[in-house]
Formats: sequence, structure tokens, C-alpha cells
Amino acid sequence: MALSALYEAKRSDGQILTYKIKSGQNIYKGALVMTTDANGYLYAGADSASVTFQGIAVETSLTTDVTTDADGKRSVRVFKTGVFELLATGTASQAWVGAKVYISDDNTVGGTTSQVCHCGTCVEFIDATHVRVKIDDAANEGY
Repeated sequence: MALSALYEAKRSDGQILTYKIKSGQNIYKGALVMTTDANGYLYAGADSASVTFQGIAVETSLTTDVTTDADGKRSVRVFKTGVFELLATGTASQAWVGAKVYISDDNTVGGTTSQVCHCGTCVEFIDATHVRVKIDDAANEGY
């Protein structure tokens, strides 16, 4: 509806957002997280199709009783921006710097497009199993 008076839009900076969690999902602090196109609830990162990377979990939320858990009953805050040190699948190398990386699981990124969910750009090679990833563009695709 068009405005006919002043309206307070309740702005936030968007660097940390809150997402409702899919029932049965355990989300750990530091986890890569995603939503599915089908329902919009947050899941722990996995190499899956039809998902959208949302960011890195700020905090932990665990299912304590599956029988009482329900879609959206729990929520977690998620970083939408930043550079994070993450585990890498296979053998990371200096050649990864500047390249897109993809979710392998909720704690690991891969450098091949056989993994389907883009989660950022490698900005630093640390060693064969660790890279630093800038998530800003990939996490904001999920807006």
C-alpha cells in the first residue's frame, strides 16, 4: 500500500541476520549455513542442489528433543559479511586465490564446480587444508 504518512522502516545494517531453522537441524557456531528453495528454513551446509548459501552461523542451536522440535521453532544469527578461515577439501593451493569456493559440508569448502553451492571467494591460501574466504557476495545472493 502506498504511503500517506511518515513510515519508520526499521533499518538494520544487514551484517548479521536471524534465520529460522528447519526442524531436526543442528547448527554449530562457525558453520556454513544455507536455505532451501523449497521452504526457506536454515540448514547446516552440505553439497546439495537447490540451496542458497546464507552465511556463517554466529552461534550454536542444537535439537534437544526431536519429538518437540518444529520448523521455525528455533533460530540462529548468521554473519552475512566477512572473511573466515575455513577447512578446504582436497589440496588447496595458491591457485585458489581469487577463485570461487563451494560448500562441501558445514565446515569445509571445495574449489571445484562439482560442488554446487557457491559460498565465497578464496582471498588467501594458508596451507593445503586451510583457506580464507570472503563470503560477502555469495551470502548476499541469498537476500
